[in-house]
Amino acid sequence: IAYQGASGVDPQRIIDLWNSTGAVWPDVTVVLNLPTGDGLSRARQATGDGGDRVERRTEEYHDRVNVAFGELSTAYPAPVRLIDASADIETVHEAIIDALVEEFGR
Repeated sequence: IAYQGASGVDPQRIIDLWNSTGAVWPDVTVVLNLPTGDGLSRARQATGDGGDRVERRTEEYHDRVNVAFGELSTAYPAPVRLIDASADIETVHEAIIDALVEEFGR
C-alpha cells in the first residue's frame, strides 16, 4: 500500500479493492523504519549492485514511501507496529519481539 500510495494511488482505494476480493489481512504488520537515505544505503549495500528497479527510484519517491508507511496505522485495517530500525540488530530484534508479544501475548 505504501509503495502504490507513493506512486499516487489512493491508499483507501487499494484497501477497498483488496477487501472486495475476500482476501485476508495479516494479524499485524511490522514496519522497520529508517530515514530514507539510511534505508536505501542498506538495501543497495545488501545487493551490491545499486539495488533493484524500486531501489533505484529517486530519493523523493522513497521519502513519500517512508511517509506512507508512517501513515499506515491510520488507514490499514490491521495493527501496524513501527519499529525504529536505526539501532543495532540485537536492539531491533528485541523491539520486534516485544511488539509481537504485545500483540499476541507469550
